[in-house]
Amino acid sequence: MVNIICFMGGACGDIVTAVIDPKDAQLDGNRIRLPLHRQLLKKPHLYKKDSAKNEYIDFIGNNYKSIPSHDTDFHIRNNHKFIAIEVNDMDIGMWAAERFQKLHLPHVWNEMMKVSNCKTVEDYAQMLINHKGLVSPNAHMCIDLKDIVDGKLQNYFDIDEKSKVFYQQWLNSQ
Repeated sequence: MVNIICFMGGACGDIVTAVIDPKDAQLDGNRIRLPLHRQLLKKPHLYKKDSAKNEYIDFIGNNYKSIPSHDTDFHIRNNHKFIAIEVNDMDIGMWAAERFQKLHLPHVWNEMMKVSNCKTVEDYAQMLINHKGLVSPNAHMCIDLKDIVDGKLQNYFDIDEKSKVFYQQWLNSQ
């Protein structure tokens, strides 16, 4: 069964995905690059029906142990087991919001701000914190974003040596 990592943009879901299964993951500067076919649930609007998303999960689960997703509602609706990344305070929320803004082209940030009704980076940081109320009660496991940034993913998973090295390289790039 594939591990589904649910998170909002900027909350380091791709590194969690890559630590669980580093297959085809690359570090590009300070961000993780996954092949497009592995991250289709980060763009849930690509699918018109839940059944198509479920087919994708079944298919991709044959190739990877983990995938990232921004479609929390879909996973809750379908009673999927998923791992959620929580943002628990404004300091780490601001770090994630600023990170998201820096890592994406201006049109991506502007579109996300429009869609989410956020007007500022602070608004997005608060939205990251508020997301916890949706994911926490429904997640199979919750990971505090601060723990990811502080190098504590080994507190959540057994991490093999290749993943430890990859995670440390990512931490050093932050």
